[in-house]
Amino acid sequence: MKTMVSREVRIKDAFKPFLDTVTVYQEAVSFLIDVVNEHYVNVCGLPSQKAMTFIERLVHSTSTRKALYPSSYLRRAAIMEAVAAVTLYRKNLSDWEASDKSRRKPRFNRRRNVMPAFYRGNMFILDDEDGVCRAKLKLFRDGDWKWHVFNLSQADVRSIEKEFDLSEAKCPVLKKHGHRFTLSFAFETDAELPKKENKEYSVCAVDIGINNAAVCSIMKEDGTVTARRFITFTGEEDRFNRILNERKKAHSLSKCRTHRLDRFLKNHNENLARLTSSAIVEFASSEGATVIVMEKLSIKGKVRGSKKERLHLWRKKDVAKRVEALAHRKGMRFSTVWAAGTSKYAFDGSGQVKRDKDNWSQCTFSNGKRYNTDLSASYNIGARFFIRETLKACPETEASEAKAKVPGLSARATCTLSTYISLLAVRASA
Repeated sequence: MKTMVSREVRIKDAFKPFLDTVTVYQEAVSFLIDVVNEHYVNVCGLPSQKAMTFIERLVHSTSTRKALYPSSYLRRAAIMEAVAAVTLYRKNLSDWEASDKSRRKPRFNRRRNVMPAFYRGNMFILDDEDGVCRAKLKLFRDGDWKWHVFNLSQADVRSIEKEFDLSEAKCPVLKKHGHRFTLSFAFETDAELPKKENKEYSVCAVDIGINNAAVCSIMKEDGTVTARRFITFTGEEDRFNRILNERKKAHSLSKCRTHRLDRFLKNHNENLARLTSSAIVEFASSEGATVIVMEKLSIKGKVRGSKKERLHLWRKKDVAKRVEALAHRKGMRFSTVWAAGTSKYAFDGSGQVKRDKDNWSQCTFSNGKRYNTDLSASYNIGARFFIRETLKACPETEASEAKAKVPGLSARATCTLSTYISLLAVRASA
């Protein structure tokens, strides 16, 4: 399968030359949004390439055709942004009209905070003279489009060249971080995923949580656990909790705005998600796992307790998304299982566990055994994946007989590692 990987390179020069170009591009997108919205009946349902061609004929003049709406550089990138914005708005609007209209009506926002893409040759040239990598960009300044040369961070360039060839990168996209700009290069990679018919495979079952960033277990097809790892980032967690407590204290003292602390929390949270996902994939790859299995988590309703704010900030879906992308790059599959009951039931089939009040990562089984809750949950996650794959490959009659002999298979929320071992024993005796 083909995957896309993006890498950013910092531009070391001043940021002011880009401001006019960004303003012109955003104004062009706002204008094109109205054009696309007016002609949406003709654009709706067309593939992206044909939709862009249709709008381009309206805004771009040639020697034989005069455009209804004149335009200039960056028109194709702006057209695609406008088509995506209008399509998303129309979809949200139709969903709102089909619902009970209890939520707020979608707003048609013409002002989009988007950044331009620079096409190779016309607007972007990579200059590598004297061993120093520079970027030549065509920017809008003083009422005209002019070429400007910018120095790139050589450390970022060398880091990219360890994995990719910059000459094979897609058109770079400008991004803004504070008062600095970067060029984001996209690379297309090929990854060969293992076939499902291959019976010699093991999975890396991952339980992500609040007490530990992640707990991973390598499980084979016969239910044997061959490796375990607790992933924690003590320094990052302490720093994050300190900033969180500072914000709580600031809110308790007065109704002040805490933009600075909010920004710090966001950056530390993103960094934790990045570190966690990288560590999970690195462990799975080092142990030779072919599939990474995680819970499909979703928190519904009102969250209570001392860690409710930490749960609201928990980037569980972001971690899963990053793990999936990294796993595909490493040639591993990614899968999710039903999350309910993985931590609630013991992996040995003894029933529900009783968690410690002062430390939820430790629990006591019904038979008196003391165990780590997250580690037990990771066993159940791996077992649920194998149960699903085993029943899917069985004929319907054989699967029904197995469910009758193994009562735990009747509900996904009660499936544990013990259930999977019982299923293997039933299939072996059949």
